Formats: sequence, structure tokens, C-alpha cells
Amino acid sequence: MGLFAAGSRITADKLNGRTLLLRQQTGAVIPNNVETKLAWSTVERNDGFDFLAGGDTVVIPFDGIYVVSACVRYATNATGHRRISLYLNSTLYADQATPAISSTQTPVSTSFQMEMFAGNTIDCRVTQSSGGNLGIAATSRTPNLIVCKIA
Repeated sequence: MGLFAAGSRITADKLNGRTLLLRQQTGAVIPNNVETKLAWSTVERNDGFDFLAGGDTVVIPFDGIYVVSACVRYATNATGHRRISLYLNSTLYADQATPAISSTQTPVSTSFQMEMFAGNTIDCRVTQSSGGNLGIAATSRTPNLIVCKIA
């Protein structure tokens, strides 16, 4: 027997959270002023998503409310800006930019929360303006992309 809310049956899939945690552990070189879609080399957690390591686009498996978060660390370089962007259905949905930090790696992150539907897609893109190619640091924590169904 299921629960009913606003005329619709609440099933176990609707009650249980689904989490996808992806990392880019091989590093990547980002060209100057070229928006680059990140591919995810490692799947650390995959609860109910159909995602394989090496892919660059997440497909939402169930209707619901999701939190999406992404973070990268750019290599040390004092020139320009660093940006990270999240795209929903190939449309820019959230992004963050910051000036470069000369003395350490530059971390940049962004996130959003919203209702999404099965079949929606999410990808993460990065851009930098250092004047040349610039690496993103592959650490035990970043780059990462987290997609979590919360309701």
C-alpha cells in the first residue's frame, strides 16, 4: 500500500534520494577562452543513475527536486578569470567566475536546486582566460559533479 499526496501515489523511488558523484581524476587542459565540457573519469557513487565513467552528460532518471553542484581547481596562474558553468538541457543555468589567484590553485564552484524531469540533461563546462592553455587540478576532492535527488 502506498501513500497518496495531492492525488498521486508516492512510491519508494519518489521517497528515496538518488545520488551521483563524479570526479575528473585524470586532469584536463583547458584552452584559453574556449568553453570546454568536462568528461568524468570516475564514478564514485551511482544510486539510480545510468552514467558510465568517461561520459560528459548526466541524464536525470526520475522526476523530482534535485540539487546539482560542481567544483574545479585551476592550476596556479595569476592572469585572467576562471569560470565554471552548469547547463540544463544545453542551456546555461548556473555559473560562477572568479579572478585568478597568483599564489595557489584557483577554486571555482557553482550549484542550483530545482525540479527536474526524467530525461533532462546536465553537463558542466569550464572556461579560463590566462592567455594560454591551463590545467585543472585533479585532486581527491575536485573536479567533481554531484547530482542529488532530494524530493
